[in-house]
Amino acid sequence: MIVNDLMSQFRDFKVVAGNDGIKNQVKSVTVMDAPDIYKWMRGGEFLITTAYIMKNNPLELVDLVVRLYENGASALGIKVNRFLRVLPKELLDIANELKFPIIDIPDKYSFRDIINPVMSEIISSQTKQLEMSYRIHKSFTDIAVKGKGMDFTVKTLSSIIESSVIYVDVKFDRSIYCILESSKKQVIRKLSTKELLSIFKNYEVKIGSITYGYVVILDENHEESDFIDVSVEHASTVLKLEIQKYLSNRQIEGRYRDELILDLIMNNINSQKELDSRAKNYGWNFRKGLVAVIIDIDRYKERYTKSHSYKDIGQIKEKIFNLSKIQFKNSFKNVYYTNFSDSIVFLIEPEENFSVEFLNRMKNTCDIVRDRISKETTFTVSCGIGGVCVNLKLYRHIN
Repeated sequence: MIVNDLMSQFRDFKVVAGNDGIKNQVKSVTVMDAPDIYKWMRGGEFLITTAYIMKNNPLELVDLVVRLYENGASALGIKVNRFLRVLPKELLDIANELKFPIIDIPDKYSFRDIINPVMSEIISSQTKQLEMSYRIHKSFTDIAVKGKGMDFTVKTLSSIIESSVIYVDVKFDRSIYCILESSKKQVIRKLSTKELLSIFKNYEVKIGSITYGYVVILDENHEESDFIDVSVEHASTVLKLEIQKYLSNRQIEGRYRDELILDLIMNNINSQKELDSRAKNYGWNFRKGLVAVIIDIDRYKERYTKSHSYKDIGQIKEKIFNLSKIQFKNSFKNVYYTNFSDSIVFLIEPEENFSVEFLNRMKNTCDIVRDRISKETTFTVSCGIGGVCVNLKLYRHIN
């Protein structure tokens, strides 16, 4: 429950300062029996008092409110007409500044009259949250067991929290959008990842030390933030399982894909029929011919043997390969590649036919790759462009 719920439950309670904090979460209610009660605050307490301890020096309440705020308490309830007739202006000012609610409690209420119904409401709310968490957990567990995928997971999350949801992928370029209002779609899709994360509430999806993406909530209801947090937590678990499955499948497929490209490069394929059959497994078609491009990291082995941090230098190599892949994929429609120890080889298929324009675009892409790598890493690379291979036995070159 929140502070505002107290005001609904006790109609004659009055917020006399710190009204901007009425959405503070209330997790328990306790009675003040010592001036340093704040030392025992755990967060979310609604503290009630007669202020008897401070009756001779009401300004002590100012320090108390600051301490309560610093220790995460949610509000302070005072029986103003019991021992204090007027609350100090300094107290009201600091409460407004900190957005920490000060509540005037009528003298007719005993502490029991407040504690019992508030704790009953908190326990009831916690029970509902547990039941809700179980239902959400069951829904997402079913998705994981049946392997329904990331798209279905995001749609289910959107349905549960009744909000537009985006899973922003920062590793594999496969972001998933589930936007409830069609008018928002075009606007949202134009925003960069940085803009989305700065504007909307988001949750990091991380495995180990690696961030794979973010769950972004577009229409969050702040009064139900706990409900949203629980829902996203369960959804993130399923997303992580899907990511791990995708990584495993990609690793297996990548090994066979790399073998095919390596056999092409090493001229280890015996017939066009064998090539067509193996290429078909990945939806590839090499009938238009290919051009080989190699991106080689300069002095990589030399620097690797001298390095004291093999992990760091390995991450730089991965970054170089990823930058190269992104640039070539952006420049050409059909790009196939495989990694070697210090180089990456691309086999590029022309969209229409081989031409001077195609060759110039390839050279320009290599220039961009070299420039980006030199600016974004401590390494440089060399690029080599091979001749055109139309089929296994016929080679011709573009002059």
